[in-house]
Amino acid sequence: MSSTVYPRKIIRVIAWVLLATAIVLTVVPAQLRPVTGAPSSVEHWAMFFLIGSGFALGYSRSDYPLCGAAIAFAGSLELLQLFVPGRHARLSDFVIDALSAVIGIALSGLMDRNNLLPLGPEGSTRA
Repeated sequence: MSSTVYPRKIIRVIAWVLLATAIVLTVVPAQLRPVTGAPSSVEHWAMFFLIGSGFALGYSRSDYPLCGAAIAFAGSLELLQLFVPGRHARLSDFVIDALSAVIGIALSGLMDRNNLLPLGPEGSTRA
């Protein structure tokens, strides 16, 4: 048995860390969130694009279920903010989050299927 750690496994860990980070940043009070100086929509787009890309590259052959999960996750995070004092749920944030995650999944899946990324044993064996 080989002890090789393939890039796809590392990407899975990164995707889960990004997902957990998004949850934490959603439930902490607004004054405890880091400030990047970028517009909120850009922050949302970048985070969810990376989450979608990470899961698409980490779990190949799963684009459609991942898109559904990404949309549900984005909606759940916005709804969760209804119960956090000082936070607010916005339809515009949900739309940006869901779309950017789905775009990340689609683009990363396309790159993976076309062998544009050397990601280890699952490679481009998509069904």
